[in-house]
Amino acid sequence: MLYWKQYFKFAFVLLCVLASWLRLLRRQGTPFLPLALTLALAADYCFLFSKNYLTAVSFFCGVQTCYCLVLKRSLLRFWLTGLAGTALLYLLLHLAGVALDPQSLVAFFYFVCLLQNLCASVRTKNYWLLTCLLLLFIGDIHVGVYNLHLYLPVAHYTWYQVWWELSTPLIWGFYLPGQLLQVLKMPEISVLRH
Repeated sequence: MLYWKQYFKFAFVLLCVLASWLRLLRRQGTPFLPLALTLALAADYCFLFSKNYLTAVSFFCGVQTCYCLVLKRSLLRFWLTGLAGTALLYLLLHLAGVALDPQSLVAFFYFVCLLQNLCASVRTKNYWLLTCLLLLFIGDIHVGVYNLHLYLPVAHYTWYQVWWELSTPLIWGFYLPGQLLQVLKMPEISVLRH
């Protein structure tokens, strides 16, 4: 059953996408930010309406690739580091006896890519993008909290139950401002400083 909140969230991101493409038409920024927001919108559609989570996380990997291009980093190095980090996380969790599905592996790849972009934002002094990525990162932590009980036996802990209840509003409470900030600060995010 769909709720009005899902439509509101999707409409909010859709407006951010449209605004970013309009800003690009006015030559206010790089095309990779509107593309990132468009891929995020596709991911949100998968999450909110089709429940195709693997595809959604894959779209978010594309979003991180766009941020890599905003930061003018090597895509090959970015992807290889993402794969190496994913392999390491997989190995550690496998040794700990945690079973993983393909969606988890793609999510690990996304997470490693996000961490790379956070570090690159600091190195390039792109503090507006860093702020956006931190908001997305904090939202992603709550996505992990929401799904943690699927992988580890934590559902019976009171602290987890409370955090789990708060996780959905916190996901969107950080994600939506991160999307809006990208649109509002698109020209500043598009300029790299070294």
